[in-house]
Amino acid sequence: MGNYLVSGEIVCSDLTVDDVGDPTALPGLLDQIGGPVEKFIADGAYDGTPTRDLLATRFGEIVEVIIPPPKTAVASPQSVLVPSVRDRHIAEIQTKGRMAWQKSTGYNKRSRAETQMGRW
Repeated sequence: MGNYLVSGEIVCSDLTVDDVGDPTALPGLLDQIGGPVEKFIADGAYDGTPTRDLLATRFGEIVEVIIPPPKTAVASPQSVLVPSVRDRHIAEIQTKGRMAWQKSTGYNKRSRAETQMGRW
């Protein structure tokens, strides 16, 4: 399994064995980053509160997190009054479609970085 972290022009990579999940490998990837991270783009395996909490702890609340929620995702109970970024992503995917969400959020940059790492 390959894990990639893109920070500005920096792509961090780590190969893990099959029994290590992507979120488990995330702290080690983040340790490779010496500076601030403005945007974190990852595949759906990283979706969840532990990932978002870790990113907020390491880089502050200003880090933009772009992780696609699963197709079965539902908005949180507070989404009507105080929607989270994830809630807004779910709503946009439901109204505009997943491809439009990928384009509007820049999620497609993740696949470009992954392709470049695959060439390496």
